[in-house]
Amino acid sequence: MINFKLHDTTSRGGRRSPWLLFIIAVVLLAAALLPAAASADPHVGDILFDADMADDATQGPASAFFAPGARIVAATADCDLTIGGMPNPTGSVVFAREPNTIRVMNIKNNGPGTSPATVMEVRSDDGWTGRVDIPPIESGKNILSVAIEDPTIRNLAGGMVTYTAEIDPDDTVAESDESNNIRVGQPREVKYNGYKGKRYWEGGSDITTVRTYDLYGGIVYSFGDSRYWSGSFGGDDYWKGYTVTWTADDLPLPEGSSVRDAWLYVPYAWDNSNTAPDGVSIEFNGVGVPYVNWYTDVSNFGAYVDHHYGLFTYNVTSLFRKGANNTAFFERDRPGKISPAGFTLAVVYEDPSATRKQIFINEEFDILGADPLGYGTNETEATAYVPFTGMTIDAGNVVRADLTTFVPWGDCGDGTRPGEGNLLFNDELVQEWVWDYGPGTSTQVAVDERDVGDRLRPTGNIAAIQGTETNSPTMVAAQVFLVVEYADGSSGDAPVAAFTAAPMSGLAPLAVTFADASTNSPTAWSWESRPSGTTENWTLFSTDQSPTHTFAAGAYDVRLTATNAGGSDTLTKARCISSSAGPKRLATVQSGTVSGDLYVGAYGGFGSGISYATNTFNRTFTLPAYTDIQWARLYTVVYAAGTDNRAGTVTVRFDGNGTYATLGAETLATAGDNMANVYPVNDHVNRQYSDYLLWYDVTDRIGSEDPKAEVVATPVAPNFDGRIKELALVVAYNDGDGDQVHYWVNEGHDWQANGADGVTSTFATGGLGAGWTDATLRNVMLSSKDALYTFNGAPCTGADSSITFRANTWDVRTNLTAGSESRLTYVPNGGSYKTTLATLAVRYPASVALPDLTISTLAPNSGEVFSASHNTYTATVTNIGTADAGAFAVGFNASGAAGTAPVAGLAAGATATVTWTDETIRNTGDVVTITATADAANGVAEVDEENNHKTLVKTVVHNGYRGKRWTGGEDIATAKTYTVHGDLVYSSGNSTYLSASTYPNWAGYAVSWTAGDLVVPADATVAAARLYVPYTWDKGPVFPSNVTLAFNGKTVDRAAFYVDEKMWGSSYPYGMTAYDVTDAFSAAGNTAVLTSTFPGGGNVSVRGMLLAVVYDDGRTAPHTVLVNEGFDLLYGGAAQGTTPEQATAYAPFAIDAKDAVSARLITVAPGAGPTKGDLLFNDRVWTRVWNYTGTTQIGVDDRDVTALLAGENLVGFRSDADYMEAAAAFLVVEYPVPAGDAAITLFPGWNFVSTPKRLADGANTFAIFDTVDTAAHSIQLYDGLEQKWRQMAPTDLFRPLDAVWVYANKTCTVPLTFAAGTPELPPAKDLGKGWNAIGFTDTVPETANYTLQSLGDHWSILIGFDAGIQEYDTSIVRGATGPHGDERLMRPMQGYWLYVNAADTLGSLSG
Repeated sequence: MINFKLHDTTSRGGRRSPWLLFIIAVVLLAAALLPAAASADPHVGDILFDADMADDATQGPASAFFAPGARIVAATADCDLTIGGMPNPTGSVVFAREPNTIRVMNIKNNGPGTSPATVMEVRSDDGWTGRVDIPPIESGKNILSVAIEDPTIRNLAGGMVTYTAEIDPDDTVAESDESNNIRVGQPREVKYNGYKGKRYWEGGSDITTVRTYDLYGGIVYSFGDSRYWSGSFGGDDYWKGYTVTWTADDLPLPEGSSVRDAWLYVPYAWDNSNTAPDGVSIEFNGVGVPYVNWYTDVSNFGAYVDHHYGLFTYNVTSLFRKGANNTAFFERDRPGKISPAGFTLAVVYEDPSATRKQIFINEEFDILGADPLGYGTNETEATAYVPFTGMTIDAGNVVRADLTTFVPWGDCGDGTRPGEGNLLFNDELVQEWVWDYGPGTSTQVAVDERDVGDRLRPTGNIAAIQGTETNSPTMVAAQVFLVVEYADGSSGDAPVAAFTAAPMSGLAPLAVTFADASTNSPTAWSWESRPSGTTENWTLFSTDQSPTHTFAAGAYDVRLTATNAGGSDTLTKARCISSSAGPKRLATVQSGTVSGDLYVGAYGGFGSGISYATNTFNRTFTLPAYTDIQWARLYTVVYAAGTDNRAGTVTVRFDGNGTYATLGAETLATAGDNMANVYPVNDHVNRQYSDYLLWYDVTDRIGSEDPKAEVVATPVAPNFDGRIKELALVVAYNDGDGDQVHYWVNEGHDWQANGADGVTSTFATGGLGAGWTDATLRNVMLSSKDALYTFNGAPCTGADSSITFRANTWDVRTNLTAGSESRLTYVPNGGSYKTTLATLAVRYPASVALPDLTISTLAPNSGEVFSASHNTYTATVTNIGTADAGAFAVGFNASGAAGTAPVAGLAAGATATVTWTDETIRNTGDVVTITATADAANGVAEVDEENNHKTLVKTVVHNGYRGKRWTGGEDIATAKTYTVHGDLVYSSGNSTYLSASTYPNWAGYAVSWTAGDLVVPADATVAAARLYVPYTWDKGPVFPSNVTLAFNGKTVDRAAFYVDEKMWGSSYPYGMTAYDVTDAFSAAGNTAVLTSTFPGGGNVSVRGMLLAVVYDDGRTAPHTVLVNEGFDLLYGGAAQGTTPEQATAYAPFAIDAKDAVSARLITVAPGAGPTKGDLLFNDRVWTRVWNYTGTTQIGVDDRDVTALLAGENLVGFRSDADYMEAAAAFLVVEYPVPAGDAAITLFPGWNFVSTPKRLADGANTFAIFDTVDTAAHSIQLYDGLEQKWRQMAPTDLFRPLDAVWVYANKTCTVPLTFAAGTPELPPAKDLGKGWNAIGFTDTVPETANYTLQSLGDHWSILIGFDAGIQEYDTSIVRGATGPHGDERLMRPMQGYWLYVNAADTLGSLSG
């Protein structure tokens, strides 16, 4: 580590000195990247020799000593036979499912005489014994190797085998030492041979067809700029990221074509930990993508037993950009040897102008190596098979069939052959020595393309990729494409549509996954739904092959239309989906007033029914005399048994005037559950537990006083019970007399388990006055025991525990309360309970007319009482009497604050609405009791004087629609200030409003900006780039913790987060996240990808994205850019209890407007548009100013405010009945160019500066900095020759190529006046070996490699300093590319640290 320190004895200010900032850890950089060494394939096994064999290495094979009929010499004692090497199978592994060759090395005669011929026996510990002849061996000589085959077939991998070799086992040779004739080998594991094709492996597989297409179009593929990327051998220096780019020219798609599928193939080798799925990841166009398939293979033995090869496949269809660049970023997070080869991006496209093609996509990954000696394999065994399945080929109309095979690491080796491996098709050899990936650092993926059309069969086509016997053979069979092209006019068979869905029932919102099962290879799919039992239009919900769709509560028919070049086919499944809204409690479906009554006739047929048989149940209903029917409905309940979708049919007929008519013939096959949830079947049938409830309107079908109904239930499935539990008719009728009967019909399908807390059903009797003569409550219960009932708190009789059906009737005239709602509560009593119907009828006789005033509704503004504001209360007065009321007043009282509102009079049956404003200012959390009283002075004679009051209690809440300043909150405050010789540009790119209702499960949102969207001068420095992402209706919440942002492929943390919320009623957070993307910004174009990690996705709407960039080109006049940020939800209007004055957000700017040349105000108001909201600036108001930018919902206004600048510059965002948010404001102020030829801008803190040219006499010393407030810091220069710091005096010359450190207490500029003329010799600076401080000598930026060309290769590292943020820049390294590349620009007026490895002289670019 090299530490630089300034020796400055002057006093210190609040900023850290540069010597504290510049403690640089210099990492040794390699002069050049070392290319991967060319070596033999790593899978070649080594042959290990014993040390005493070295002198005999030239000995010929033992077989050379064999002679037919050789005679064994008589035993002598002058020889000594030994075995030097252990018996060992090929590869030191016992291969499963095949014989094994056992080699015994170095059979030697240590005695003084020649040994006679004998035999050697080799045995395995699992039962095999074999022998081989051994010829005579001279004294001191040896046989290098003897091989014998063990024919034992071991079918299962696993276990161990030990081999023993014994020379002269029958003891026929007299030896000086008989004890050294046996050698026992090491236990060897039984394994499969990974160099063979996987078809030979236990459970192995072929390279199988995974996708097929039958379409008009084709397939294109490319490696882009990918290459083989060698893995490190562990440690901290392992590579961590690898980027591949495909240009539009790499994947040329025809004009007018559409992308059907895009798949990425990533092969790799040398994964010595076999953790590739967990240790690596892929981002495609900035979005993380999970792999779809992972194929892997391994040699399984030898030195590289733990080095796995593999292939990942990724579906990138939704992220692929047609006609543009596409990028994949491959990342790993741990050390290891994994080495990716070339990435293949394959795109299947549809083009109406193309010929018909059938495309087979086959995938696997199979290591192949044919080497009998090293691997124990031959070419037949080292073969991978590629069967093409899933479509029948019309071979007679085929024009050509292109077979494309991808073989990673297939190469020509030493160049003595054209390639590696053989290709076969349908058992015929197509070509030998096929694959060669090419020289140098290529993809190392060999590709072969050829026409096999003359070899095609209609079905059963199979290719074979075969390894060849070469030196160190290793190749891999990977993905294979077969593209069959037909003559014009060929279409093939139309699809036969078929699909499955799961789940088909469940609680709403119900996510259902549909799986296409259509045959004949459809190329397009149309999925539609509609409510069951209706004739509504079909609604398209997806064009994916196998989509997932979320259904709201209801029953739905679903149909699929599958299409290919041969035509289309449609399959419709009625009542396919039942999405339950949960329990269906009793609720009012009909109410009204009649002069007759409400008739309820209900009968049970369960006890008389027969299980699992056809059941018929009919009844005649007897109606009283009537004049007309106002409303009538027929109900029936059929018992299915169980909760599954066992099927049955029900036919319901009705005779209301002498002739039966069929009301419905229903198919019942919807699954339920054993809880209270109700599953719709259609718009008049539902299921709960084991029961189906059916209902029909028969109002217009009754013409007699004895209507009849019949229900027939028939099992389709043998376990459908079919008994009929209920048949009921409800009729509201007039009879022509003067009575008035108010009635309510509450309907449901409500089941409760024993022990449940009970349910309350409400009847809206709050408008009834006193004077009724009768009140009748009826209820129909079904199972299994009757409930305990209360009506308005009073118990009702009926709880008969012995029944399964009852129609209860109660007289409740004494339980009603005038002006109050009525409530029926039922609680299970000793068993489960079900009810489908409850009715209430209240009768009034003809009587003397009197008014009856009641408060029917009372509510505060928008339903809430707000803090920090006046509150208005609204009451509705209803005259429920039979006579008109004269003038009266409504009295209000809000926790002691009182007032009245007059009513001029109110006719019988009429209503009046009055308001009163309470001016009391209350705090959030206060509890307020509000009472309204009709006829507070009691001046109107009424039927009932006790029903004139209504009271409500409310908790005071904050109204988030008001501006935050109104309630003491924060403004849209200044977050950043920039002083630049440049400007601010902004754009929403191609972003659009992302609605969670349209895309409820969105997981990713990508936005791009072209170079034309954000025009930044080519030589400019980006001072700041901030990305704004405003959102609405965050129901997750998703922001900020459940989103991530990648900008140009780099994950960026949020810089700021702002939020606001309505805080009452239906309330969800709105807000904005700001990201600092300065480091990742590119003037050539940018892409941001927002990813939701919220479970299930979606649940928030994004208004769009806005990217704002501040740049400095060194030439533009000085500009100060103030960036204000925040978030304030606004609505100014009575609808939300606010006024425009209250619904105003403020953005104050503190800036010195003196000498300003111009001022531009940009305001950002998400949700404001088109032409929404009012803008305030100082004393000026503009109305309806904001419009959406592009297709976003981000309102932006950009205007000149030069003439309006003042001492306090205050911006206001005001809503006048507009829903909007205040989010950001930018004030860009231009100032005059300082006197002189140029100027140095100093920022608060330390600045590293230089002069680009010689300064004029009188203006060429450090006295030019005398006006700078340096907080008593001296100006410092580092002398690289003497390796020490110098404190500069005002009289010292400020020369080109010198760089000095200057401290500034605030932002200021120092004018520079350049010397006239051209010097005889350009300025130069002597540099010492090591670190030097240098200046830049031009008025326009220039690349580092050009600027430092006078140093040749003597320089290595250059580092600048960003005074605006008080941080060092990323270093520039000679010869490097990318972030450290020496093509990066050096800039005028800047100073730099430069490291040189030898003393030299730096020349200037200008005088």
